[in-house]
Order: sequence, then C-alpha cells, then structure tokens
Amino acid sequence: MTDDQAVDIQIHLIQELNRYGFGDLVEDSLLYLEDQLPENERISPSDFLLSFLQEMIASIENISNENYKSLLARMNESLSNTESRVTTLSVELTGTQGGSFDLRYLPNYAPLLAELRQIQEVLATPDNNNLNA
Repeated sequence: MTDDQAVDIQIHLIQELNRYGFGDLVEDSLLYLEDQLPENERISPSDFLLSFLQEMIASIENISNENYKSLLARMNESLSNTESRVTTLSVELTGTQGGSFDLRYLPNYAPLLAELRQIQEVLATPDNNNLNA
C-alpha cells in the first residue's frame, strides 16, 4: 500500500465513522495516537492507519454490549453465594435528569467491529498486492 493510499483510506474511514455518529471516538483516538508519538518522530501513513484502526476497534468495543451476557456470567461465576445473582448492570446518570441506564441497552456493534477487523487484517498483510497499484 502506498502512502497516498493509506491517507485516502484513513480519510474515508474517518468520514464514514463521523457520518455514523462516531465523531467523538475518532477525535479521541486521533488525539491519543498523536500523544503516543514521541516528539519529532514520524511514522508511515500505513502504520498510522493500522494504529488508528486498532484504537477505533478498542474504543468501539468499549461502548458495545457485545459481551454483556458473558460479563454477567463471569460475575456470577465469581460469586460464592449462589442465591445472589447479578441480573443487570446499570450506571447512575448524573446531571439534571439523573436516573440510571441499563447497560444491556447499549448498541451491539459486532458487525461493525467484524468489518473493521477485516479491513485491518487486509491492510496488515505484508504483500497486499491488491492495493499496490
């Protein structure tokens, strides 16, 4: 993959992620990656793209309920008293409205995560001849 191709792919991914409501995650991921680079050090656009994809995958995993049921199961396995079971996880909301939010209602981004992982896999392949034009 050429540098120009890597930049074009990153621009396209950012535009699409922004369009579908992930703008805050994109911004946070880009800032995080920029902060991780030592001063005056540059990495190739291809390496930056792969790092960006990895960071976006991790960020989207964190807001997905993909593992909600397995998390509840792990919590219940660790409880010594079988009469006490964790059946739901909620967070208290602060601010003017208060209340709580049940984490089971977080969106499941499994299809998006699978697609991002597939893109990452293709781009990470050393001889991705289909991109070397």
